[in-house]
Amino acid sequence: MKTYSSEELIEIARKHQHALTSVNKWGVYSESHDVPHAQTFIAHFGSWNKLKQQLNLDTNSQGRPQTFSETDLLDILREHGEQYTSIRVWNTYAEKHGLPGHHVFAKRMGLKRLSELTKYESLEQVKDYKTLILKYFPERPPTFAEWSKLAEKENVPSAITIVRHYGKWNLMKHVVYYQMGNQS
Repeated sequence: MKTYSSEELIEIARKHQHALTSVNKWGVYSESHDVPHAQTFIAHFGSWNKLKQQLNLDTNSQGRPQTFSETDLLDILREHGEQYTSIRVWNTYAEKHGLPGHHVFAKRMGLKRLSELTKYESLEQVKDYKTLILKYFPERPPTFAEWSKLAEKENVPSAITIVRHYGKWNLMKHVVYYQMGNQS
């Protein structure tokens, strides 16, 4: 394996700077050209962006995603947990306040623990669709559109999820409202 000086790497990078867009693109480029692998530059300069800074090129602002410890997440929930009523509500709130999205909490803490610490109830935990449907529409069956509108605002399964569960929307109406004598 060849070793390079800083001057040699800068010279190579200048000569091929049109290909210095991203690590992945450089990787493809380096396979068909006789240039060092991206990791050679990263090991020498500390990061891909630091190499690009040496050449006065625009750097990528993305970088690596921020990571959160479980303690960080618990602190966030202590301060903002009352906003965690549904995935949609949380993600909207989190984006406005620079907080991690639902996927971070779900992956790090698990859905069960998350529901214990917040008002969030995962749809996987909803076992009794009938009770849930009757909670929001006790007198009559909702239309598909009415339920869809509700699902946009509340942490309830989507109308499509209900159709998947019952097979058909009309079958849900029959099972929930007509089968048990809830409506004449």
